[in-house]
Amino acid sequence: MQLYRFTFGISCLAAALYGQPHYMVQGVGIAPGFATSTASAVNENGLVVGDSSTVKDANGHVTNLGFTSKPTACTPAPMETINGVTVPIAIDNDEMIAGTETSSGTPRAFAVRHGFADAVDLGGAFQTHALAMSDYSVVAGYQALADNLSETAVYWTTHFQNSVITTTGPHELPEVVVNPPSGKGPVNRATGINHFGQIVGWMNAGSEVWGMSLSPGAASWTRITPVPASPNVFGLNLSTKPTAVSRQGHVAGIAGLNFNVVHAFLSKNFSQPAIDLGTLIPSDPTMVSIANAINANDWVVGASSTVNNEVHAFLYNGASMIDLNSRLLNPTGWILTAAHAISDNGVIVGEGFHNGRQEGFVLFPEFLPINPCSIVSVPISWNP
Repeated sequence: MQLYRFTFGISCLAAALYGQPHYMVQGVGIAPGFATSTASAVNENGLVVGDSSTVKDANGHVTNLGFTSKPTACTPAPMETINGVTVPIAIDNDEMIAGTETSSGTPRAFAVRHGFADAVDLGGAFQTHALAMSDYSVVAGYQALADNLSETAVYWTTHFQNSVITTTGPHELPEVVVNPPSGKGPVNRATGINHFGQIVGWMNAGSEVWGMSLSPGAASWTRITPVPASPNVFGLNLSTKPTAVSRQGHVAGIAGLNFNVVHAFLSKNFSQPAIDLGTLIPSDPTMVSIANAINANDWVVGASSTVNNEVHAFLYNGASMIDLNSRLLNPTGWILTAAHAISDNGVIVGEGFHNGRQEGFVLFPEFLPINPCSIVSVPISWNP
């Protein structure tokens, strides 16, 4: 028995060090009357947020309904409606949730505390969007005059006490010198914020898109050096769009022009070229990938095109890009298409197809290639 425990411990340690865990996949379900679902974020306590969506109506409109859920590797969990947030995008360890309300037709950034009253409008111009949140409930995003015109990166602070949410903002962020000495412009979107308040985002700068980082208390932004130009893929070095920032200040995102091939990137030193993470099919330059999140271990998750025009969820473990479908202990019925978030303890959430229907998923890491529990079919209940 002692030998077994020693071997098991070494196996777990080796798997953790080399980033090769296997995963149990658990679906989050789909709300009654809705067609699909996605899981958008997860906190360190395993509470998941996401939304269910209808199919487009005759006018092309989609209805969303935000939810929370806390499944385990072996057991599904009920969905609970998030009042006032149709598209949640972040949740912190104190269970503050940030997202966007779209049911009125005009996007509005909101915050709500799990299990308490309706969401609170964070305030701002005609359109506001929440895109990220720190561990201290600081929300990053952008505001726009109308139809995403004149976008400006902003942040809000939120505080929960005595069952009441108070907010300040939106607070505008410093402008960037684009044409020295005095030609300035705003960072258009704040797309990530970490535990210490470091904000990342991007701005349009002529024919290029610059990735930017703002340290806590700093008066000016730092430009993130793009990935090197590629002889096989035009434009990777012309656009750098961060999507997330880790506790260490390392940034993941999307390199490349929207109308061309794009690749996931990782930047650990902004003065050095960002790292092109490639795709799941590195031999084919037409393949694309996007990075959606990064954790404290520099593990990056996202989506990549692969063979037969399919898109699969990936994990970059610091050495290589791994198709998460190849790491499932219970793969029956699942095709994972995109990973949206990863916690510091390695839990991954995203979306895929489960028995042919788009559904959000949660991946629980297991460091031995064995099934740790018997998967029992339990009906997904709904708690409106």
